[in-house]
Amino acid sequence: MSSIRIQRYKPVRRRSPNSPIITCAVVGFGTLLICGLSALLILPRLTGIAASAAGLREAGRTEAVFANVAAPAPVQINNGVLETQVTVTLPEYGQSTVDVQPQYVQVVSGTDENGIPAATVTVNEQNMVTLCAQYTPLCQNGDPRFQNVSIDLRPSGVIVYADVSVPELGSVSQRVGAVMRVDASGRQVEFAGVDIGGTLYAAAPGNLSSQIAEYEQAANNALQELIVQTSGGLYRLSAIQIDDVTLMLVMR
Repeated sequence: MSSIRIQRYKPVRRRSPNSPIITCAVVGFGTLLICGLSALLILPRLTGIAASAAGLREAGRTEAVFANVAAPAPVQINNGVLETQVTVTLPEYGQSTVDVQPQYVQVVSGTDENGIPAATVTVNEQNMVTLCAQYTPLCQNGDPRFQNVSIDLRPSGVIVYADVSVPELGSVSQRVGAVMRVDASGRQVEFAGVDIGGTLYAAAPGNLSSQIAEYEQAANNALQELIVQTSGGLYRLSAIQIDDVTLMLVMR
């Protein structure tokens, strides 16, 4: 059995305001998952995982992760304004002003049911890969190792799939999914495991598990530090809401 190779990443340096991760944060949390957590955490390791599942243990069926999970009722924005331009700030990457593409993602600002200033960033499952392809090669089939990225939204979660080639097995292609869910706080994500053919594989205690925790924390730090400025003011993440069709970031 071949062993999985753990790739060490250098500390992230400050990037220009046109960084793809900044833009991904604008178009929605689902795209951020692809650009950030999936790229940093899952994709560099999938060939080893598909070849031998080293460092992972079988953890049941993937469907069980989302069983009996009720998606929260979407937040309603009163006196909503459909924004056409927003400014996004992430301390690690800088600031960027981006024109919103309403045919793919909607940013609405106004007030919530309690009269508190609020905004929502909403994107449908069918538009996520299209948005991702505009801002990162990850969804452009530019890397022969990772092809045909797709997104499957689930109640309070998401599975990011890709066809992964395995050089150790003669470049055989394997469909693999990164399984993620919203945690109990409703404001962070947690990595549940890797889906291969409907079976969930979780990281066993050890080096791989520790690195997964590091990248998961980095992704959540970015979400908590995210600031979105619209015509209605400045907003930070308040909640992540996902159902089978739509992903919504609630900002307050």
